[in-house]
Amino acid sequence: MEMNTYVESSSKRRNETQLSDRFYHDCLKALGGMEEKAAMVLDDCGEVLFCNSNGATILNSTPNMIAGKHISEFVLNMRLNAWTPGSNVAYATFTGRRNQWREYCILDSNKRGFPAELLLDVLVVNLRYLILLWMRQPVRQAGASESPDGRQLVAMNA
Repeated sequence: MEMNTYVESSSKRRNETQLSDRFYHDCLKALGGMEEKAAMVLDDCGEVLFCNSNGATILNSTPNMIAGKHISEFVLNMRLNAWTPGSNVAYATFTGRRNQWREYCILDSNKRGFPAELLLDVLVVNLRYLILLWMRQPVRQAGASESPDGRQLVAMNA
């Protein structure tokens, strides 16, 4: 019975914080030209509230197919747990400081994994935390090549 109560309150909370796609797009735009990059907006439990078209393209999907799913369906080893919203916000704040892009394994809609770099940030709207997630292809170092399995090899100068 307690579980049903949690599910009802969770969905009620989700509806209260659901904002328009235009609002999320404007938030990304206000953050200094980041709206052109592949991006997602998550709630503090890790559920995707919004995905822009560039983000959907990277995931080989559509924004509507991505919205409503938990980020763990797309990003492996990201420590966002649906049951610990406070820890999720702290994790996003910590990993996003100083604009540090971190490499993760991303799954597209066909469940094929590939490397991508992610940048996290936190935004507070109406006393609710939103986690902003930007995606890009890994930046290759000069003189680097790839191994047959797709891993990056860095040329070593003697």
